[in-house]
Order: sequence, then C-alpha cells, then structure tokens
Amino acid sequence: MNTLLLTFLIACSSSRSSSVRDSPSASAPSAPPVAAATADEAALSDEPRVGTRFRLHLDPDLTSWDAEANTATFSPGSQVMSAHYTRYVLDLASLEHILGTRPTGPVDLVVHITARNETVTVMDDAHLPQPDGGFVYTDWTATVVGVAR
Repeated sequence: MNTLLLTFLIACSSSRSSSVRDSPSASAPSAPPVAAATADEAALSDEPRVGTRFRLHLDPDLTSWDAEANTATFSPGSQVMSAHYTRYVLDLASLEHILGTRPTGPVDLVVHITARNETVTVMDDAHLPQPDGGFVYTDWTATVVGVAR
C-alpha cells in the first residue's frame, strides 16, 4: 500500500513544473516555407514537440484572433474547468495564406511547432477555487504549413 502511494505521489509531482520554457535550439530545424500543398500524413508527429510537424484540428469557435499580434490562439478544452490548459498560438498570416481566409468551420491543419512555453498561474485570493499549485498553461507556437487530408 505504501509503495503504491509513493509511486502515485512521485508521478503527480514529476508531471508538474513551475515554469518551463522550450525555444527552438540550434539543432531544431527552422520553420519550413509556407506552401499551400497538402502535407504528407506519414511525417506528422503524434504529439506536439518543438521542431516537428503536428496535425491540429482547429475549431474557430475556440479560437481568438489578434490582428495586432498577427496570431490566432486556439484553446481546445477551454470551456471545461481543468488544472491544465493547452493553447496553440498560430501565425495568422500563414493560416490565412494556406486557407485563403479565416476558417468558418472546423478544419484539420498541419502545423510546424516552433516553440513551447509553460506557465503556472496562482490566484492572489486564496478563497477563489483553484487547483493545488495553480493553473498550468502550455502554449505551443506554430506556423501553418498545410491542410491535412
């Protein structure tokens, strides 16, 4: 019983960190040129990682558009309370170039992940509901390189 509890506590503590910043390293490939061609499905990563191509199911209803910053921020799971939130910050110019305009319905995109940033936010008011350790936000910065089949 104690071994099971210890294993659980180690797994929980190792899955959280207070702040992690991954940026493209010298060995990470630079973003590929934007092309309107359909991307090769076999070359896509199963999960987002810096320097890889990733298939992203973009829902415009969960996307905020910022013309000044030239970004579109897609937040899947943002309508559900959680301790961890994932956001995809897309280059708006590459998105509009590939699609011709902003999407009006869900679309499968191929994106090139260029950076990862993880932050933890703790509310100042201890009486507000929040998870132990605060809310974790993982932001993946990406450039749209194609439309997935």
